[in-house]
This record gives sequence, C-alpha cells and structure tokens, in this order.
Amino acid sequence: MFFQDLEFPIFTEQQHEEFSSSKLDSAEKNLIDAAIAPDCFFSIVIPIRNEAEYLYKTLSAFSRQTDLRNSPLDANFFEIILLINNSQDDSAKIARNWQAQNKKINLHIVQINLPTEKSNIGFIRRFLMNEAYKRLKQNKFRGGIIATTDGDTQVSPDWIAANIEEIKNGADAVGGRILINLSELEQMDSKARNFHLLDEEYRLLVAEMEHFFDNLSHDSHPRHHQHFNASIAVTTDIFAKAGGVPKVNFLEDVAFYQSLMRIDAKFRHSQAVKVFTSARHVGRAEEGLSTQINKWKMMGQNGDVFLVESAQAIERRLVARNNLRNFLSQPKSKNKYDHKEVIKLAGTFYITPNFLAQMLNQSQTFGCLLEKVYKNQAKIGEWSNRNPQVPVEIAISDLRRKLEKLRGENSSSNLYAKAV
Repeated sequence: MFFQDLEFPIFTEQQHEEFSSSKLDSAEKNLIDAAIAPDCFFSIVIPIRNEAEYLYKTLSAFSRQTDLRNSPLDANFFEIILLINNSQDDSAKIARNWQAQNKKINLHIVQINLPTEKSNIGFIRRFLMNEAYKRLKQNKFRGGIIATTDGDTQVSPDWIAANIEEIKNGADAVGGRILINLSELEQMDSKARNFHLLDEEYRLLVAEMEHFFDNLSHDSHPRHHQHFNASIAVTTDIFAKAGGVPKVNFLEDVAFYQSLMRIDAKFRHSQAVKVFTSARHVGRAEEGLSTQINKWKMMGQNGDVFLVESAQAIERRLVARNNLRNFLSQPKSKNKYDHKEVIKLAGTFYITPNFLAQMLNQSQTFGCLLEKVYKNQAKIGEWSNRNPQVPVEIAISDLRRKLEKLRGENSSSNLYAKAV
C-alpha cells in the first residue's frame, strides 16, 4: 500500500517522558480506555459542542475515505476521537447512532462536562491532541500522525491519504485548504461574501508571491495561506519537539503554528488536502471564521474600506525575510557576523543594527529570530509608517500585475474557484 514506507522517528523513552511530564497536563487522565489498534498511525481528533446540525455529515466523510488511487482506505489505519463537551443538543445521540451504523470505523466517543475554566476550545484541542499523541506512542510504529478538524467541517474523500502523501514527501506538518461550502457561501450576507472572496484572492496571491521571493522547497507553489483547526496534520515527532499545543483559551491553531515555526518545522500548505466548512455566524470559539464573517458583515454595513498590506510592502517584506534566512545560513567569521551586512539587513526591516546583532549572536532557530525581529519591528513602528496599508482591491490589482511578470504569462482568473 502507498503508506507502508512511511517512517516515524522513534523517541527514546527518556525523550517521551520529558515531553509527557513537561508539556502534558499531569491532571489530564486518558480519555479512552481502549488500546489503540496496532496498525493505527493516523489519529483524528474533533471537539464537539452543539454540532447536531453538521455532525452526521462530518462523520460520514470518514466512512468514504480512499487512497490516492481511489480505492477504499483500510479503516484499521486510522481512528477518530470525538470529545463532546458541555453540549446541550443531540450531538451525542447522533454520534452514537452513526457509530452503530459504521462499526468498521474506529470511532471513540467521549462525553464530558468541563468546568468553566476548562470549557474553552484551546484547552479542549490541546487535551485531545495530547491524547492522540499518547495513543500513537503505543502503536507498533511508536508514532504516527495527529490530525484535527472541526465538527462543522467535511473532509474530502482523500483527506487522510493526501495528508500522508505530503508527509511522505518531507513535510513535518500539513495545513489543508479550507473552503466554505458553496451552498452556504451563496447564502452568506452579500457584503460579507464579497469581502471573503477578496480576502481569499488576496491571500492566495500573497502565498504565490512567497514562492517567488522566499521559496521553501517543502512548501512550493501551488500552495495556500491557511494553517487552521479545520485541517491540520502533524507527526508525533514534531508535535513533541514543538511542545504540543500552547496553553491558550482560543486561537490555539495560530499559537501551535507559531510554535512549529520556532523550531523551523517543515510546514506544508497543501492544495491537495481539502476540507469544506460552514459559514455560520455563531461560532464555538471567541475568535475564528464566524467572528471574521461577522466583522466583514459589519464593515459592509458601515461602508468601511478593507485595508491590507500593499504589493510593494509584501515584496519588501519577503525579500528582507529571504535575505535574513540566507544570511543566517552562512558561516560566521571567527564566530562573528559581518557588521556591514548586519547594518544593511537591519535597514531592510527598519530595526536597529545593535538589536539584530544581538539576536544573531544568540543560538536560535531562524523561526525564533524572525519572530523577535518582527516584534521589534512592530515596537519601533517605522516599518508600518513606511509601508501604509491600501484598499484590498488595489493590492489585488498590483499583485496580479506583478505575478503576471513573474510567471512570464497571463494569470488565469478566479483563484478561489480554481481551488474548489
């Protein structure tokens, strides 16, 4: 089969215990008593709260999983962990009825009521991914792939296989392409939908700009811009190295992605991995897609201008980032960097040479260095003064023209439709 040549880095018992004791909440007991199937190397976690409207479709997408040759995927190679927390609808009943009808799928259903301080999506997602990590360490591979999606989301038929393929090709973690269900997109408030489509096109163009100005071999074009809970997959090795999901109450996907960047993980924004999610206006987290949709709706009602980073600023930012990446990879002379080059680099970020020299001389990854540079850049404020935001329509037009030249041919229309 296509996945049998996957190799999972094996942690020593000491490394496993160090991660478990330092990063896993000691108060968190195992959610599931049943042992993981020996051949299971793909563990999917889904937090559920009042998802009766979508849950049956969400689960049914996993009964139709295929390999990349469109043959049915062996259900023994994956499991689903459903945590139904503080739910007041029929989510649990729907899940158990589905389980009874799909006995070949390894579905574990846990229903709990959490205290207020723990009934946030950040705690629950961390709890679930930690559980998946611990379970995968007990399979015959001593590791595997942790994946997560949402209760209002349907994964594509080859979602598992496509994630595995990207990791086989060298990725440590994969962010899937997240698309709003077309039926719900059509029913969305017209002004919010317009802003959403503009935002999607803008961000896809920016992702292509990254390919030309700061290309990474593991995340080359075609690629996208999303690394969010509706579709994330990560190896147990990198999950542990990053320290798991940070302790935040919400936007845990953003925090986790930042943790992966700090260790220079090979993150793939894959166009081959797709999920379809809802456009609901009432979300389950304090921040998320539903929050953004409501903001766009309000902006439309108020006649606000949608401001974004300009095409010129994007190019400057990416060139500066690439130069810093290349500079850091060069050997130092007598453990020191060339002072003139440091001054030049600092100027491209509008930060002080002394600060950059100090950061360069500390032992750290590129991701850690870049994060500190950006924080200092924001603190000084000169970058934003020199690179004012522009209306999104202008930025898109400028990006299109720039990319037409870079591609050497006319750009095709409607990137959003192509992604679908």
